[in-house]
Parts: sequence; C-alpha cells; structure tokens
Amino acid sequence: MELQERLADYAAHNVAVFAISYDSIDVLHGFTEKYGIAFPLLSDAGSVAIRRLGHLSRQFAEDHANFGAAYPATYILDADGIIVEKRIAESERERETAAGILEARFGGHSSAHGSEVVIPGDQVAIRAYLDSPTYRMAQRLRLIVDVSVADGWHVYGEPVPDGYVPFSVTVGPLTGLTVGPLVAPEPHPFSVDGLDEQFVVHEGLIRCVVPLTFAESAGDLTVQAQIRFQACSTSECLMPTTLSVELSVRMLIHVERQS
Repeated sequence: MELQERLADYAAHNVAVFAISYDSIDVLHGFTEKYGIAFPLLSDAGSVAIRRLGHLSRQFAEDHANFGAAYPATYILDADGIIVEKRIAESERERETAAGILEARFGGHSSAHGSEVVIPGDQVAIRAYLDSPTYRMAQRLRLIVDVSVADGWHVYGEPVPDGYVPFSVTVGPLTGLTVGPLVAPEPHPFSVDGLDEQFVVHEGLIRCVVPLTFAESAGDLTVQAQIRFQACSTSECLMPTTLSVELSVRMLIHVERQS
C-alpha cells in the first residue's frame, strides 16, 4: 500500500517497482483489484524463487508450512537486472517504509513525509522529521535530523576530549519501540592553534538518521527526541545546547493478504 502511494516518486527517479510473493495469480489479482495496485505483483507459487533466493522463513507457524512463507526482503537491481543489494528482514512482518527505501537506497526524495519540526538558529539550524506519517507493527521508520552549521562554525563528533559535548540524538522510551544506532557522516579531524586536544568535527550540511522499529501496535504515538551539540568556531565556543522535538505518528492496521 505504501509503495502504491509513493509510486509516482519512484517513477520520477526512474525506479521501477515490482513485488513477488507465494500467493497464487488469482489471489494477487484480487488484491490488486481491491487496493488499486498499479505495479506488477508476481506469483511464486510453491515459493520456488523464494527458496532459490535463500530467504524462506523456517520459523513461521506450523499451519503455514505448506506454502512456505518468506522473510520480507528488498532487492535492488541495476539497469541490467543484476542484483546489487539485498536487505532481508529478521521477522516475517518487518518492513522499511517506501520513502525510506527510495531515499536510503536510491538517493531519491519522497514527496511526502511524516511530521516535521524546524528549529532555526544563527550557528546551527535543525530540521527533524519522520520518513512516514504512519506505522504498522514491526515496521521500521527513520527519524531524519538535518543539521545546517553556519560557515566558520562546527559541532563536535565522537570521540571528543573531556569538557566538550559531541553531537547526539536521543529518542525517549516508548512501549514497543526499538531505537537503532545513530547513522551520521564521518567527522573530520580539526585542530585549534594553541590547543593540544585533537578534535573531530562536523561542518556544513549534515544528515543523520535514527532507525525506529515499532515492535508493537501501540496506537497513535508521539516520538520525543533530544538533539544535543556544542557549536564552536576557531575563536569561540558556545555553551552546549539541547533541543527537544516531538513528532506524531499514526498507527495503521496491517493489511492481510487473502488466502
């Protein structure tokens, strides 16, 4: 359903979309008609291709053994149809968002995101948003934090000498929410005349991502995050800053396939 909603974004970046499942042609036809799916759904009756690709689930319930359920997987193909990347989920229902796949795997831009907070600043400006306005159980969203550091200024990365504060993003606890590690560009070495400490810093435009996996369906939620940093120039260091953001996300009921 999400892929269908973002199909125009994929087309705008010359990315073709198709899906494959163990369902019969008749079942997929009914699903296509019911939900208005406009991209190809391929039937792998008997899970022949799924087995050859190596991601058949061995842990699914006993009564599903006949058709052989597969772990959700995303395959990235080049223009010649060669698989260049594959990402296999760790559970039967875990999913990345359609916007997340487009942006993280293809470097594209989605026309719609989840809730967003923009915090202006003279030295450091922050834009934080979720890559989807909704979630389903076991779905992985991305919290994106775009940081704009003014010319002549920097924020510290890890590791940092004692007495300085590195850039960090902390997501508050929520029932059923698993927070992955912060993914950020590598900071680069930086030194200040007259100081013996060795620094690594971020400058310019920085995009940071925090993976969020919703292991439970807990209703509509508010994700709370704290962004902490210390902005400095070669001649001045400001006091450490902590910014708080709240981003709402709605729960969707999982759409089951027909059987």
